[in-house]
Amino acid sequence: MAGFGNFTLFTILFVTVWILLQAICQISVKNGMLQLKEIQEPTNIFDKTYITTVLSNKFIVFGFAVYLISTIFWFGALSKLDISLLSPLGSLIFVMVALFAMIFLGEKVSPSRWIAIFIITGGVLLLVRS
Repeated sequence: MAGFGNFTLFTILFVTVWILLQAICQISVKNGMLQLKEIQEPTNIFDKTYITTVLSNKFIVFGFAVYLISTIFWFGALSKLDISLLSPLGSLIFVMVALFAMIFLGEKVSPSRWIAIFIITGGVLLLVRS
């Protein structure tokens, strides 16, 4: 398999799919939550009616399903990489979520957030080279 440092094509595939699916999961769940009433009190989240409403929302159910599938790809990546490398690589999920939030949810990402995202990406590149 093709390699990039400690990474094989197989490992890159598993990490990339894991990151993308995690971002899709978060965007889908956020989209579902936008369709529900805002939680006013912390205890409201445990209300049976609210839980039923949440679990019957198609975007939230889809997000949970995507999360489960992403976990399988995370297992594949875990089988190949040290957790001390894989876990920080997961910070690339922040990058994908910001991009997807702009594209799919119309969120505005401030310049300071983009600077932070750039710093995160730089840190991940340093990790990969180590």
